[in-house]
Amino acid sequence: LCNLSVLTSNLLPDVLDQRHASVILRAIKDLVVELEEFGIHLGLSNADIQEIKVNAPYEIRTRRKDIIIAWLETGTATRSALISALEDVERFDIATKVKGLPTVRL
Repeated sequence: LCNLSVLTSNLLPDVLDQRHASVILRAIKDLVVELEEFGIHLGLSNADIQEIKVNAPYEIRTRRKDIIIAWLETGTATRSALISALEDVERFDIATKVKGLPTVRL
């Protein structure tokens, strides 16, 4: 049973929701400078991103989490949109890591 949870802890299917937040956050942990632009490419409004920034002006990890949660709450979050947004901000290293995550249980 323990081994199964290890195998599924990096699971990232095609359609995403809040259950996938921790997998996404682990994958994008190195996204800092590009974070606001990344949020725009995910489809969040500039107003939403600015509100997140105001609520956590010095906490990049909190802003990263809030952007991902806001995106997942839209109901339109997909694996391909995540990869595209990473590529749009030229973080091909992180996009490659996300592409390597399994989509289904092994």
